[in-house]
Amino acid sequence: MKSVIQGGAIVAVLFSAMGLAAAESEPEWLFAHTADVAEIRDGSLLALPMERDVFASTDQPDREHRYLNAHEFVAL
Repeated sequence: MKSVIQGGAIVAVLFSAMGLAAAESEPEWLFAHTADVAEIRDGSLLALPMERDVFASTDQPDREHRYLNAHEFVAL
C-alpha cells in the first residue's frame, strides 16, 4: 500500500512540473483573415485582399486575442 501512495505522489509532482513548463512556453497563435472576395490564381494560390484586420487568438491556459493590421501580420 505504501508504494501505491508514493507512486501517486510522484505522478502528481510530474503533472505539476509539466503544467509549469507549459505555462512558461510561448503561446501558439491562431489567425483568421476574412474578406468579401477571394481569387484563385494558378490553380493553387488563394489571394485574399487585406480589407480588414486579421484576428489573432491563443487557446488555453491563458487566452489572449488581438487584431493585426497588414504590416503587423506580414512582419510575423
